[in-house]
Amino acid sequence: MGIFDWLFGKKGKDSEVKDVGKEKEEVKNKRQQITTKKSTKKKSTVKPTEGTRFVDNGDGTVTDNMTGLIWQKEDDGKERNYKEALGYCESLNLGGYDDWRLPRKEELIKLAESGYEDLKQVFPNIKAERYWAKTSHEELYWAENPDKIAYTVDFDPDSSNYGAAITYFRSYEYYIRAVRSG
Repeated sequence: MGIFDWLFGKKGKDSEVKDVGKEKEEVKNKRQQITTKKSTKKKSTVKPTEGTRFVDNGDGTVTDNMTGLIWQKEDDGKERNYKEALGYCESLNLGGYDDWRLPRKEELIKLAESGYEDLKQVFPNIKAERYWAKTSHEELYWAENPDKIAYTVDFDPDSSNYGAAITYFRSYEYYIRAVRSG
């Protein structure tokens, strides 16, 4: 069933009407049940300057005081497909931490809100390109083939899509900025 059929109530042979509100609540509940791998290092002892959003921890990581997240300061400059991006983050050992992950689209969007020029001061090798975002099947409930696509967030300041989440095929290659909870 296509989007127009769904929007206008036309039912196909195998179609069903879904309660999107209920489905979103189920997704929220599933996310709350997910546990993450615990870090082997204590929280950063770097004290931020009052009013400073980002603090360079001096160990290849940057703490975002607005979100509490710790970001990889410099990526390795390689583009990867989605599966490789997940593996890269899971195997990353940086700043004494081994619980790195691919950021969710909301986390990347919040990062992009700082503006590209400001981000260049914090993340010296940031690319004016797309970055992969961790994407769950629940987020792609609308897609016919959710296993083939994933979200990216555009960091190209000259793009009309700057800071927007857009899906692309998982086989495409984009950049990664790993993140972990602080």
